Amino acid sequence: MAPFHVPFPSELRNGLWHTTHPLRFDLIRISGAIVANPKLPESERWKTTQGAAYYPFVRTLNAISLFDFTDFEPDKYSNEYPLSTWWTFVPCRRDWDSSIWIEIDRALIEASFVPARQIIAMWNERRAYRHTVMPIVEAASTEPIPITAFRRVLCWERSPGAFREIRF
Repeated sequence: MAPFHVPFPSELRNGLWHTTHPLRFDLIRISGAIVANPKLPESERWKTTQGAAYYPFVRTLNAISLFDFTDFEPDKYSNEYPLSTWWTFVPCRRDWDSSIWIEIDRALIEASFVPARQIIAMWNERRAYRHTVMPIVEAASTEPIPITAFRRVLCWERSPGAFREIRF
């Protein structure tokens, strides 16, 4: 269970999402797509302080990390996967004032989509246990995700503590 109660936002239920910082979203808008391993300093990336041997598993695949919240039940999930820290990102990373959530149209990335169960199977097959993964909810895309595959974009801001839809 999460170390504190984190209400799961209804806005994210049953969607396929990519989350990012607002400044990084500006780069996505400019380039026209979400890409794997964008040009960012390592210090601004998730789980990089211990070096490449500990990067998140999806990053080692040169893929884009996605949250698949289809049928997600936060309490059940937290009990079954107590080391998974989904709540670190939902609704906003603790070290950010706001987060962008991009809902992806699954049908439009079907050819590059790697389902969450396949990600965890690959992680186990490769014995990539140093690399973090969020079982059952972390999916991936092996190709850039164009803006045309976005269903909607939400911004969660710590103040007022709510989502708002933004144009993209």
